[in-house]
Amino acid sequence: MAICCNKNQGINFRALAKNKITIQSPTEVVDDIGGLTATWENESTVWAVMMPASGKEIFQYQQLESSVSGKIIIKYQASLANTLSTAKKRIAYKNRYHKILAIRNLDKTLKYEGTDYQEIMVD
Repeated sequence: MAICCNKNQGINFRALAKNKITIQSPTEVVDDIGGLTATWENESTVWAVMMPASGKEIFQYQQLESSVSGKIIIKYQASLANTLSTAKKRIAYKNRYHKILAIRNLDKTLKYEGTDYQEIMVD
């Protein structure tokens, strides 16, 4: 699925965002015997455009010894702007979990750096 946009107006995100995803953060809780157990905490639920990765993107990530299966476009979330902390999070969608591999902050045209949208590469 290609996302097209008007050069001046950007994409029609409302029309394209058909999926609700949940961004989850890892957390540790004390279990019944006093040990730490890793769990996932829901951080936010947002509308998203979900697409399979292109052949070029798959090839690029294979060169980095990483497997990419898709990309997700969401409206800009300040909590995801720090790529180091975002790499520890995951996306939950329809009882499936996707590790966040990379994130790009994009403008309204999805071509340049900006703070309108974010493109998340997932496994």
